[in-house]
Amino acid sequence: MIQAGGAGKKALEKAFEDVLGEKDVWQDLNPDGRTDEWIFEELHIKRFGSAVPEALKKILIESYIHHLSFELPLSAHYRILPYVTQILETLSKDPQNILGLATGNFEKAAYLKLQRGKLDHYFTFGGFGSDSVHRQELTKKALERACNKIGGDPEVVYVIGDTIYDIECGKGIGAKTVAVCTGGTSKEKLANMNPTFLVDHVGVLLDMLNGEQIL
Repeated sequence: MIQAGGAGKKALEKAFEDVLGEKDVWQDLNPDGRTDEWIFEELHIKRFGSAVPEALKKILIESYIHHLSFELPLSAHYRILPYVTQILETLSKDPQNILGLATGNFEKAAYLKLQRGKLDHYFTFGGFGSDSVHRQELTKKALERACNKIGGDPEVVYVIGDTIYDIECGKGIGAKTVAVCTGGTSKEKLANMNPTFLVDHVGVLLDMLNGEQIL
């Protein structure tokens, strides 16, 4: 939905420097589709050869959230991807739809990133990297919270994402999946996941919605 323009990377590196005295920890890490906790663990293992102790992890996360809250407003390259606001507005107007998040971001980080673009109010629940380090588990948590919210099972669930992990996790909960080619994953790789729909950008989804071809 958004690109934070490097704000997350800067905040994480500042957290590692403040708490552990380590600079430039990001290096060549590819975060696409990964959870925040996985990223913290991976960077700590690369630098220290071990997982992050729980007490230290809590301090690192608090420092990261603190720095993220300052880095996001300063990010000159933050942007909302094309048509995202329009499709969220369209979906939210139909009372039959409920919108949730399934993201590897820590919950506070996810909402901070959305707040910068004034998108946070569209999402009242979700599954987050603070729920589980595993994408499949946090996606299940999002579905569980959706069921609790409506008091039963949804008639149909769609998972929309731009990585193979999004599609994999959507299939894991029995959802219809929409692969969007706006991230770092190639169209070919997304197509190989056999999503329900494969689109170049969410504007295509908007056209489909307006034509009532999906919901």
